[in-house]
Formats: sequence, structure tokens, C-alpha cells
Amino acid sequence: MKNQVLIAFIIASVLASCTPVPTRITTEMPTSSSSPVVMPTSDTKVERWQEYENALAAVFLPVPFLPGKGLCEWEILGQSEDAVYVWALCQVSNSAGGAAMSAPAVIHLTENDNIEKVEIPRDGSQYAVDIRKMFPNKLQEKILSQSIDSLDEMWNHIQIRRNNPEPPLIVETGISLP
Repeated sequence: MKNQVLIAFIIASVLASCTPVPTRITTEMPTSSSSPVVMPTSDTKVERWQEYENALAAVFLPVPFLPGKGLCEWEILGQSEDAVYVWALCQVSNSAGGAAMSAPAVIHLTENDNIEKVEIPRDGSQYAVDIRKMFPNKLQEKILSQSIDSLDEMWNHIQIRRNNPEPPLIVETGISLP
């Protein structure tokens, strides 16, 4: 465990020292075996991450949720005109043993790209039903098989962020949030 934390710290330190390359995610949906297509842009706005993190934490963490009291990491699985499809991992920020949740989510956007709401699938027998209703066909298999390669990296980064305030990995990679 100590080695994983040390490796995660080294990776985070290297990433934090890099100059991010501004990027934009296209509206094309990825295939089930690929990641979202990332293309350079000059209008990256990293301040959006706090809005995304607070919206995800408000749905993922126990009530009552106070903004800034949850840490979230997320991977963008795809995007449409009015939604961003993610796999997110959130944990209460004041305790390493605090409540945590990892699940797919749909971030619904308004016409002005403001977050309207975050939707997650129900538990149990309704999980697969909701995945099929909420996500494009191209993402359903990846989500149902939980083929998210970055989960360990996201978890390790949340642990680092607990003591060292910094943005989520998605921001450090330079991906622009809609």
C-alpha cells in the first residue's frame, strides 16, 4: 500500500509540474474500445472543475452535502450536445475512511453548458435497466463490465488531494470541461 501511495505521489508530482496542453473533447462518441477523442483548443477553462466536482459530490455523497466537503475524480467516457457521460469516484474529504462511491453518471447540461443535474443509475436489478436508458449504446458494454482503467489512479489521487489541495486528474491532463 505504501508503494502505491508513493507511486501515486510521484505521478501526481510529475503531472503537476507539467504544463497542461489545452484540449477539447469532440462530440463524437467513442467506440467501446476507445477513449474520447481529444483535440487541442485555446479556450481551456480549468475553473469548471469545481462546478463538476461539487455537482458530482452532491449526488454521490451522503446528505447533507456541503460544497467543498467532497473530493471527486472522473473520467469522461463520451459526450453529446447536452450531456457528459462519466465514470466518477467521490469521497468525503475530511476522512480517509469516509463514505465513498464509484459509479457511472450523466451530467446534463443546459444550452449554455451549465450543469443542470447529475443522474446516476439505481442499485440492484434496476442498474442495468438504467444504464441502457441513460447511456449511448457505444458506452453500455464498457459501463456494465466496469472496464474503467483509471479507477486505481483516481482513488490514489483522491488520497493525495486530501492533504495537498489540487485539482482532479482530469484537469491536470488538460482536458477541457464543457
